Amino acid sequence: WREGRSAAPRSCCRCGPLVTAVSVAGTSGIRCCLLSRRRPAPAHMAVGKRLWLRIGYAAVGTLFGFSAFLAWNVGFRQPWTAAMGGLSGVLALWTLITHIMYVQDFWRTWLKGLRLFLFIGMLFSVLAVVGIISFLTLAVTKHQSLSDPNSYYLSSIWSLMSLKWSFLLSLYAHRYRKEFADINILSDF
Repeated sequence: WREGRSAAPRSCCRCGPLVTAVSVAGTSGIRCCLLSRRRPAPAHMAVGKRLWLRIGYAAVGTLFGFSAFLAWNVGFRQPWTAAMGGLSGVLALWTLITHIMYVQDFWRTWLKGLRLFLFIGMLFSVLAVVGIISFLTLAVTKHQSLSDPNSYYLSSIWSLMSLKWSFLLSLYAHRYRKEFADINILSDF
């Protein structure tokens, strides 16, 4: 980019009026404020109420998952419910890490990591669905009670919670990857 040639201000979908169209030797291009040296904070970095709610929700989900792991391992001696509660806590923790890395702008340089998180979320979604079906089948065939803390119904509920967190992990990894991929496309100009 050569400065000083015919430059006219334009607007960008993300950055507003700081985008400049520059014509050099018959070619025109767009220079985004994300590429300039005096760049403002990008629109995706604005940490609003919704993002703070997502972070808080993932933190609470992490605490609930790990507390279920401890409660059903120590108190009730039901290893399957403890395992699915622990898996739910780990997936909530991954979702929390995804949001924190988004706030810290870490994903811009590591889009393959978001692809990995997307794959992990989809893999555990499939495993959670298999767990829900298996535990419901076991609970029905063994005629277990819904109010029994050692029944497989609670294992299927924690499998459902694991499905929720794996879906949210995949969803936010996909959204963040799409957003940062758009920014990387802009930086190619």
